[in-house]
Amino acid sequence: MFPITKGTADKSQTWENDIALYKDVKLGYWTAKWDLGWKYKSTNGNGRYAGHRGTSNEIYVGPEFGIDFFGHHFDGKAQFVYFDQSGEKDGDNAWSGSDFINGKTSGVGGNFDLATNGKVFDNKAGNLNYYVTLNNHLRDAKGKLVKTGKDAKSTVYLDYVTGATYKTPELAGFYGLINTENEWEKQTARHGFKNNFSVWTGLGYRTGIDLSVGTLTLNPEVKYRVVNKRNC
Repeated sequence: MFPITKGTADKSQTWENDIALYKDVKLGYWTAKWDLGWKYKSTNGNGRYAGHRGTSNEIYVGPEFGIDFFGHHFDGKAQFVYFDQSGEKDGDNAWSGSDFINGKTSGVGGNFDLATNGKVFDNKAGNLNYYVTLNNHLRDAKGKLVKTGKDAKSTVYLDYVTGATYKTPELAGFYGLINTENEWEKQTARHGFKNNFSVWTGLGYRTGIDLSVGTLTLNPEVKYRVVNKRNC
């Protein structure tokens, strides 16, 4: 990532991880896979702008489930969340850590995420797949905001993505692709929203290598974004 400040390249490094444990839990006649996980993000500047820029942690626990909605099957997650954030990081909150008087905050919340995908067709002309994700993240942070001196309001981060990918028939392992995607974002504690529409073209290669333990599949792709339209 190379944001430009006064004509100087401001290099930075970001580290992210998402580590989770999974276990099937039976409650009466209902059995569900539960996740216990930890998301961590940290950014540090380099060179002239060296120094720590922010950290966010998210500890989550909750079940995965399936639900039928408008004639489609969605895979879902419902999670209780504890989070903390400092500096530039927001952890899906409407405000970053630096927006708070102490430069950091913590709180609780919840994630309710739904996702579905499927095939439109798969034949000699290639294949067309679609996907939809509906992410709803509640965040209730403790602390007062620098700008107002008042306690921060709870907020729900809405992140809704719809997309489709067409892939051409393979020729000697190579194939072309076109992806269209629209992402709509909103923080309920703030006015307005963001909408980003993009179109990608790309080239991929797929091959398999037979090993004694099975087949190793290699599938690299190179993509270029030809359309990127943002509305706020």
